[in-house]
Amino acid sequence: MGILSKINIGADLDNRLEIIRMFERTNETRKILEIGPGERPLILEYPGNGIFFGIEYPWYAGKTIEVFREKGKTILMKECDIDTENWPFEDNKFDVIVSNQVLEHMANTDHFFEEFYRIIKRGGYGIISCPNLSSLHNIIQLILTFQPIMCNASDRYYGIGNPLSSHRYEKHSAPFRCHLRILSLRAMVELCKIYGFKVEKKRGGHLWGFL
Repeated sequence: MGILSKINIGADLDNRLEIIRMFERTNETRKILEIGPGERPLILEYPGNGIFFGIEYPWYAGKTIEVFREKGKTILMKECDIDTENWPFEDNKFDVIVSNQVLEHMANTDHFFEEFYRIIKRGGYGIISCPNLSSLHNIIQLILTFQPIMCNASDRYYGIGNPLSSHRYEKHSAPFRCHLRILSLRAMVELCKIYGFKVEKKRGGHLWGFL
């Protein structure tokens, strides 16, 4: 495993712990949704006694259900193309919605924020985590004329334009694993405000620069 892969894993763990700490202020809520939970659903760490929901692509939803089953817990899963279809929930349904490392895979960020706002209760909490284009390590890579590792230049291959990538020239296992939109902190905040959210807290990671 390369040094950048180790840094990435460490940053991912720190990021997940930060989101779990944010859950502490919402542990009295009843309905919590995770967008794109995949094989590592964060809501398994939710400290309250809420009803868990998930929304995932059809080919991936079964993996989330399996993880919950192994833990002896239940999740109510819905399947849809998160990027293009209306999310299959009624308006103002959820007390908490969490999205971890999903937004960067969306081609239609406007659709993501519209649907997110539609289904969250007024006064509810939304937690969105994604790579930060304006992080120091990305700025350094650009100064060196490297394509930032988090910014995929190809839908088929990893590491194009960055000789430091530990997966350089490897093929993507699936198209949805590509990063299509990498936002700066400023862009993230402005998108949230445009679509009606009040930004209460902004947190950053360490070297790998999660937002």
